[in-house]
Amino acid sequence: MQIIVNDANILIDLLKIDLVDSFFQLPYQMHTTEEVFAEVEDLNKKVLETYINANQFQVKVFEYPEIINITQLFEKHSSLSFQDCGCFFYSELLSSPLLTGDKNLRKTAESYKIKVYGILWVFDQLLSNDIISSDLAHKKLVQLMDINPRLPLVECKKRLNIWKD
Repeated sequence: MQIIVNDANILIDLLKIDLVDSFFQLPYQMHTTEEVFAEVEDLNKKVLETYINANQFQVKVFEYPEIINITQLFEKHSSLSFQDCGCFFYSELLSSPLLTGDKNLRKTAESYKIKVYGILWVFDQLLSNDIISSDLAHKKLVQLMDINPRLPLVECKKRLNIWKD
């Protein structure tokens, strides 16, 4: 099963629009880092712990040599947070795609030839795997657009037009 490394912003968005259960039905092994998991509010951590306990969500705890590597990336890439650098490092370490909505992290990862997906990819996957209906996708994307102004508006509108029927 393919591993996908998750950044906090995707997890937080999915929690806010109540699509976490659907997300963990996707045919991927979801991973994140301890630093990213720490960014999630305590109440939401409890929701995610259900998936950790079911072995559907792995949280990587870095060892000292890995932290040194992440620190070097952090020093090299001033536009990224330490948590971003951890996701980037972990994704590279596993040769796995990275799931993020962070523009700077996306650009940096792509410059290292790491495959990067965003929240719209998640919606596409939920639909193509028959986990949610197009009506629900439309409703949830509208909801997400109301709370996340950083979404790619043109791509969102394209999907909304397709899903409205």
